[in-house]
Amino acid sequence: MNTPGFRSISELLAFIPGVLGMKLRLFWYRHTLSVCGSDLFVDWMAVIRCQQTMIGDRVNIGPHSWIGHCWIGDDCKLSGPTYVLSGMHTHGTERGRLIREQPVQLSSVRIGHDCWTGCNSVIGSHLANGTVVGAGSVVTNPTEPYSIVGGVPARKIGERQ
Repeated sequence: MNTPGFRSISELLAFIPGVLGMKLRLFWYRHTLSVCGSDLFVDWMAVIRCQQTMIGDRVNIGPHSWIGHCWIGDDCKLSGPTYVLSGMHTHGTERGRLIREQPVQLSSVRIGHDCWTGCNSVIGSHLANGTVVGAGSVVTNPTEPYSIVGGVPARKIGERQ
């Protein structure tokens, strides 16, 4: 669970541009995230929403990205914007119950080591090590290692050589 104010401070820090903003975001996440590796870069207007998020070494989160509950491995580049959901089924949809009253169930999405997401991608399921996600893709199912996926929903379209 997030400590009081975590999300608000994360969102405020996203507004600070340039090197100062990057350094402040790095300081904040290094001291508040569950796990924060070395050389994290969180670009302008990018927000990590969950304090339980775990981030490996040498991770780059592009501008306007929105990161939910997840584990991000080493050497990943999430182009901006990338949206990492807290699982594919976060809200209930049962009939006879208002949407605002539906139960919320968060799960952690795992992004393996050495992954790259194209701009405007939505990640709702696990990315295996080495996965490349094409721009504008929506990942709804786990990927295979070193696969290239694209489309809505994302499907395997190739393999890294």
